[in-house]
Amino acid sequence: MVLAEALDLVGDSVVTVDVDGRIKSWNLAAAALYGVKPNDALNQDIEPLLGTYPEEAKLQLQTRGSWTGRLERKRADGSTIRVRARLARFSTAASDDDRTIDVSTLIDETHPAEKKLQDIEYRYRNLFGAVAASFWELDFVAVGEMLRDLRQTGVTDLRSYFAQNPKYVRDMMRATRIIDMNDRSMQLFEGSKRDLLNSSIDQFWPYESTKDFASSVLAAIGGDPHFIVETRMQTLLGRVFDVLFTVTFLPGTVGTGTLLIGITDISDRVKASKDLQEANLRHRMFLEVSSVALSEMISPELAHCFEDLRATSVIDLSAYIDEHPEFIDLRSPM
Repeated sequence: MVLAEALDLVGDSVVTVDVDGRIKSWNLAAAALYGVKPNDALNQDIEPLLGTYPEEAKLQLQTRGSWTGRLERKRADGSTIRVRARLARFSTAASDDDRTIDVSTLIDETHPAEKKLQDIEYRYRNLFGAVAASFWELDFVAVGEMLRDLRQTGVTDLRSYFAQNPKYVRDMMRATRIIDMNDRSMQLFEGSKRDLLNSSIDQFWPYESTKDFASSVLAAIGGDPHFIVETRMQTLLGRVFDVLFTVTFLPGTVGTGTLLIGITDISDRVKASKDLQEANLRHRMFLEVSSVALSEMISPELAHCFEDLRATSVIDLSAYIDEHPEFIDLRSPM
């Protein structure tokens, strides 16, 4: 059975396009969904025919290789429909060029399950974008593959291996992909969303924090419910700052290869704590230094003496003491 015949057995719309956006396959479900026969669709540009892909989808296809989301699309009769689309890059044996597969399902807005899903996604997106912390959605499927390969070589103590091989930890960082992030992330890490999504995450981890990233990986594979650490990260511009790095390992997320991490800037708190510690240290040094003797004296008689000198018009006390050195001996407290 050839590929086109196999795709005709699939209930979802399945369309493949080449790197130039030309349609290379169009199954019967796509014909029914969009009202365009396969022969009329083949070799046509997909965007003029169905509508354009959002920039976010194009960017994630480029950086991650896949994207899932809702699209509004045109039909042959001029009407529009909403579909849930799943896009992925792949290579064919007959061609060296990458192609994109577009699998789409009609959204039934009135279905209770669809409405519930939309409500959940709405709350999630509002929370994701509104909170003050930076949130990243990460794809670490490649990290899982690295760890499986490492174990096949006989490595069992990953903690020791990570400590002795920081370069391997940096390689895990480079294998991790950023899927999405909220607006706060762009402010905190000093870059546009496109620049951040196109960056390898090892750019955000200074070498001094390599061990903390390694600990988060150990927590994930160890089945911990969450991981929290105070560490240091850096922006695209190279500014290093203190953060609270948190990961929650929700049931099923580690197995699917995606994680949601939170990053909170705690630079002000760390600086205030450091300033307080330095002030306390200076205070203790002042009180505990043994080379200086300090004492407090009360001498009302000396005050009366100065009043008498002023009454006799003595203005220059230093000159008076030079002429009357016995003044010091008489007035010094015993």
